[in-house]
Amino acid sequence: MYKRERNDPHREGDGRVPLASAILENVGDFRYVYGVHGGLPNIPAVYEDVFRCLRGEAMQLPKTVAGALSGHLAEPVGSEAPNLDGTLAVSTSSDDPGLWQIDNLTAGRMQELQNMLAEDKLPGFGRIHLL
Repeated sequence: MYKRERNDPHREGDGRVPLASAILENVGDFRYVYGVHGGLPNIPAVYEDVFRCLRGEAMQLPKTVAGALSGHLAEPVGSEAPNLDGTLAVSTSSDDPGLWQIDNLTAGRMQELQNMLAEDKLPGFGRIHLL
């Protein structure tokens, strides 16, 4: 399971993408928000800051991870379209983005999922084939 570790860019992030992978070279002005990965484009504070940036205005989101996780922004910010981006099903009270919720996975349920995958009935499941 994903475990957040402060000040480690390889273990700090939104649960899907670590900061080490999200930070781009030659880009100096990073901003942070406490939200769920799939819902980031639908969070008002995020898209408002994107438009501010495009207009050359000062952005308002925190410049540090600590800033996004403290003060009045310490509560997760919700998406305006949680049913569309899938964030409705994700718990905002933990670091787990809900990718591997297998606590109640029985052998029967696993076989059912494997059958559905074989029949291409899991549209939300991303497949990767390594050669």
